[in-house]
Amino acid sequence: MELFNRSNRQQIRVLAYGVVPGTTIVSSTDVLVFYKEFMMNLKSHCTRHFLQYAGVCCSSLLVFAAIATPLADRAMAQVRPSAPVVNPPLPSEQQPPIATLTPNNGTVGVKLINKTGAQIVYQVIGDTRLRVLSGRSEITLQSLPTPVNLSFYRRDRGFLLVSPQVPTAATNTIELTLTETTDFATDKTALTIEPDGEVYLN
Repeated sequence: MELFNRSNRQQIRVLAYGVVPGTTIVSSTDVLVFYKEFMMNLKSHCTRHFLQYAGVCCSSLLVFAAIATPLADRAMAQVRPSAPVVNPPLPSEQQPPIATLTPNNGTVGVKLINKTGAQIVYQVIGDTRLRVLSGRSEITLQSLPTPVNLSFYRRDRGFLLVSPQVPTAATNTIELTLTETTDFATDKTALTIEPDGEVYLN
């Protein structure tokens, strides 16, 4: 290392013994001059090598960060679970069908028999607007293309007991008899008929 070259070793001997090999004893002024030169060389040496080592360390850290960051991101992407996709269950996955119709060219019929004294509001989703069925009356909806989604409820917000029946003379039609009930657990407000003719109440 440059810190211990021949000139610096000679300066160290002067500082330690006050002599230069092959010369006579030097004065205190010469010793002070040698001391100042030695310290300046020492300071220059330390500063230069410190900057070199610091530069090497910084470069190494930057290289390490450039390599490690993508690997860490990839590892986190593999560990991080994806958000679950929740789809509502189909009627056939919730309960067995209450009846099975025989569609006529892909169409079915629904007969509503209102035996309550209240008005029934009903609608075939995507086919009709909201309609009202008066108390103690009935109506037949014919040639409904499957799938059919029919909603109905009492206008007075009372509960409905629904009794389904498939007439033997018209296997593509289902009759729903609507009567009053106070049991919330038995209340039904929707009918679904699948393309294969399976019927579900909800």
